[in-house]
Amino acid sequence: MKTNITHAVKASQLTDFYRESKAVGDILHLCKQNELFRLQLKGLTGSAISVMASAVFANSGPLHLIVLPEKEQAAYIYNDLENLLGEQETPFHKKKVLFFPTTYRRPYEIEKTDNTNVLSRTEVMKRIGTRDGGTLVVTYPEALAEKVVSKAYLKKNTLRLGLGESLSIDFVIDLLAEYNFEREDFVVEPGQYSLRGGIIDVFSFTNDRPYRIEFFGDDVESIRTFDPANQLSIDRLDHITITPNIQDRTLQEKRQSFLSYIPRTSVVWMRDFSMAVDMIAKEYDKAETAFAELNEDIKHLKPDELFSSSDEFKTDILGHSLIEFGTHFLMQEARQLNFTMSPQPSFNKNFDLLLQNLDENSKAGIRNLILSDSEKQSERIQTIFSDMKANRGLKDSDLNYSIVNLALNEGFIDRENKLACYTDHQIFERYHKYRIRDGFAGKQAITMKEIYD
Repeated sequence: MKTNITHAVKASQLTDFYRESKAVGDILHLCKQNELFRLQLKGLTGSAISVMASAVFANSGPLHLIVLPEKEQAAYIYNDLENLLGEQETPFHKKKVLFFPTTYRRPYEIEKTDNTNVLSRTEVMKRIGTRDGGTLVVTYPEALAEKVVSKAYLKKNTLRLGLGESLSIDFVIDLLAEYNFEREDFVVEPGQYSLRGGIIDVFSFTNDRPYRIEFFGDDVESIRTFDPANQLSIDRLDHITITPNIQDRTLQEKRQSFLSYIPRTSVVWMRDFSMAVDMIAKEYDKAETAFAELNEDIKHLKPDELFSSSDEFKTDILGHSLIEFGTHFLMQEARQLNFTMSPQPSFNKNFDLLLQNLDENSKAGIRNLILSDSEKQSERIQTIFSDMKANRGLKDSDLNYSIVNLALNEGFIDRENKLACYTDHQIFERYHKYRIRDGFAGKQAITMKEIYD
């Protein structure tokens, strides 16, 4: 068998490979019928669900919502999908894969709001509200337990600004105050603004970086994003939207479940439905307990106004097309797709075992892909195999694997489609950490002297 050691396979080729598979074709056929459907995917393992979802999403129009039992699992799937779809946000390209987290660590603990999570949730809601192309949202039950404000409220509380637009600085400042933005000397996190002469810096809840809006009289002369750590401009923009914290639970505003907020045409992917229902029930119980302990002098919205019950959750889920995967399924009369997959074997850093396994796969007609998350790791793998080849007197044709510059959480063997995907961190038994949006607290470490310089 020929080796492809020096010719790395692109991540997009893995998604493209599955786009041509019968299973993805069957799922796409159901998605495009514009009718509610129920489907169960059985036998998927490792990051295969990420690969399948990315292949379906690449060819499908509606919003896809993927629900995992807990935050960590959701974050790993989110990273998988980002890497598979080559997601990098620029001023000219909006990410299609978004993460929808919880707002608060515990119900009714307003002081423990996580502004990073508020930003992520608001970004998702804004994207859905504007119907800005296909979007893939990854989340978990605790996040879905929190109700959200209506699309009408979001639209009403969004300020849109464009280059050349005429409006007074006083109007913008008054509106920011109405939105409960806090005035600071320098902005470092969402919900803050500053004013210096004809320049307004504002950190919206729908963007990773703050905006710097420069006025000439009453005209918007320039709009830029900037890094709050060094105050340097990054990108020039033609138009922006500024949105306040619409997740604030003190708002006396009617709310709805997130599942009723998303379009009816959305497709919901869910692992272990019964576990998700149990988590929703627990969150609602926590909210009722916390509400009973609140100070009665302060008016708070009741738990049923802020959180979905397990019954509401089940009703809302069944209002959308549902794809179940995992090991526990809800629907008894759903269509099934069965896969013959197995997890990546454990090699315990034993490359003799790895070579033996690659050889066995080759003889069975299975193509071997080794997924590496960095050039350095790719070179390390090639060096190890080259040394083993030289010591054993092997030829390149005796090795059968391709390097893929792609980071996935877990490898798998797909016997039906004759493909084995092994991750380098599992081969080397290295911990693989998920990545989600960073917090903003660390950016406050900049000194006043550095800012003035």
